[in-house]
Amino acid sequence: MSSLHQLTKNVKLLQKTSIIVEDKILILKRSAGDGYRSEKWDLPGGNVEWPEIETSERDLHQAEIVREVSEETGISLLPNQFQTPVYMGTYFEKEKELYTIIVGWSVRITERPIVNLSPEHTEFTWITRDELDSYDFGFAGEKEGFIRRTIEASFTQ
Repeated sequence: MSSLHQLTKNVKLLQKTSIIVEDKILILKRSAGDGYRSEKWDLPGGNVEWPEIETSERDLHQAEIVREVSEETGISLLPNQFQTPVYMGTYFEKEKELYTIIVGWSVRITERPIVNLSPEHTEFTWITRDELDSYDFGFAGEKEGFIRRTIEASFTQ
């Protein structure tokens, strides 16, 4: 019997999405109390949580990004709006033995929705491609950062 091939005991899936309306993308400012990229700008999304289902199921990652967007912004999207990622990357934290898989999505909608922020965020705005460098996304906004790469890929679609 073969053993399971596993990178590490600790693996997480982080998903972020660009929501595009009329060539503008929604960004959110993280709250001050958030120790991770506190008070930096971000895209809606987050870490996938353990599913509350009793059977095996496919494509739960799509339902999870829908859940995160709804929790953080009050915006309702559908899982089938998330078909092909615009970004995929990985990050390994040696001291935590944590392997993170990062997926960036892009969704175009026709009308600007009402945004109801969760306590995780303090502000939101809609930005154009030319305004991207005016906002501080922390390390995730650097040239090779996952937020920047997701936003840039979203604008080129």
